[in-house]
Amino acid sequence: MKTNRNQKMAGGELTFSRNSPAENFLNREALEEPEVSDVEELKESLKNGLFDARRKITFLRRELKEKQDNLDVERSMRETAEKELANISMNGHRDHSTPNNGSPTRSLRHSTKRLNRSSPSRLDQSRRGEERSVTPNLHLGNMETMIEELKSARLLNQTLTEKLSQAENELDQVLISKEEMEIELEASVTARGAALVDKLYTAQKVREDAMNVRMKLLIDEKEELQKRLRKLEKDHGFDSGVDTGSGLYDELQQDQLSMNEVLGRLSSNGQSSNAIEYNGGTLIERLNQAQTTNKLKSSESFKQIKDERDQAVNQISNLKDELSEVQKERELYETQHRKNEKNRLKAIQNQLKAVINERDEAQERSLQLEDEIEKIRLQFSLKNSLSQEESLKHQFNTTLNDFEKRLQEKERELNLAQTSYDEMVEKLSASTREKNSLVKQLEDTREKLNDEQKRAERSERLVEVLRRRKTISISDTID
Repeated sequence: MKTNRNQKMAGGELTFSRNSPAENFLNREALEEPEVSDVEELKESLKNGLFDARRKITFLRRELKEKQDNLDVERSMRETAEKELANISMNGHRDHSTPNNGSPTRSLRHSTKRLNRSSPSRLDQSRRGEERSVTPNLHLGNMETMIEELKSARLLNQTLTEKLSQAENELDQVLISKEEMEIELEASVTARGAALVDKLYTAQKVREDAMNVRMKLLIDEKEELQKRLRKLEKDHGFDSGVDTGSGLYDELQQDQLSMNEVLGRLSSNGQSSNAIEYNGGTLIERLNQAQTTNKLKSSESFKQIKDERDQAVNQISNLKDELSEVQKERELYETQHRKNEKNRLKAIQNQLKAVINERDEAQERSLQLEDEIEKIRLQFSLKNSLSQEESLKHQFNTTLNDFEKRLQEKERELNLAQTSYDEMVEKLSASTREKNSLVKQLEDTREKLNDEQKRAERSERLVEVLRRRKTISISDTID
């Protein structure tokens, strides 16, 4: 703050002229406004980036839900088609079976009830076996229609399996893209946070430089005032030390007078030179006392401000160290987590491949068994006669029992594979839960950092309030 005091002596009158004291201070405070606006723009950009990231995550989750719903619908369609085929096959057996063939039809029904509980591929195979194990009393036309229905069922099963595989591949791709998006978002948020911390640090440095410049200007202004007062003392000789009766009377009441009254006496025309000198000396003493008191107050307030500034700087440095440590820990955890997830996925894929190979082997075995059943059926149809009916029935029942035993063994193997697959799914869900808990911990640390930044901003506001109070007190003392 610059003040220009001009003392004019015209006809024994001494007048003090003074410009507006708060104009320069307000102009200097206006220099720091763009810095605060830059910080606010950075904060808004960070908020917008986080909002966009959340929107993308919600969009990906919706897509996942829609694809899962489509998969469920396709599975339900497949199950309904299989049930319809089973009903058609059962109705065909009931229509074309004779009362003499009671024992084989019962065994076939018993086998269909067991096979309906197994996988879709086994259901198709068991239905084929049932259709091929029909008694030789069936007509050729009915057999052709059943074969055509089986072919259509096979085609439908193949299309459904292809759709399921495509949907599973799409789900895997979406999950991978979601993980990549999360990693990119975390990296962008950390980079923006580091840039914001750097800009805050630079803004704090600029503010400290502005404070130092203001202090220098205030000191220069005080020195200029002191020089002018000394010149006035030398020019007008305020240090004579001798006064008349009126001066003695004024000396008795000098402590009770205010600055305005002393200035009024100096500006009055009817006083002697000694009285003018005495009043000028008292005015200079008052000014010196006011300067000393203002210096003491300003020094104490500046000490407090410097202490608060040092504390804020230490807190910021500690927060930076904590942030760097958290980032390092997060990077280490992410690398370890990626490696573990890759290893788990590889293990799961290997297990799935093994299960698929076992399923293919079981299908091949079932096809071989179906071929054997076809051979037995042809033999039974050629050699069917009244004399050999019982022996052929016994052979047929034994082959069906063997076939049922083999199917039961295959069901057990598939149940074991299903249990292993369920265990791997549970492990994957546990890993996702751990990841979500760590993400919550990171969000808590970010909230703590935001609280510390708000505290630093409050300390800066207090510093600005103290500066304004100081300027107001200086202007009041000068007045």
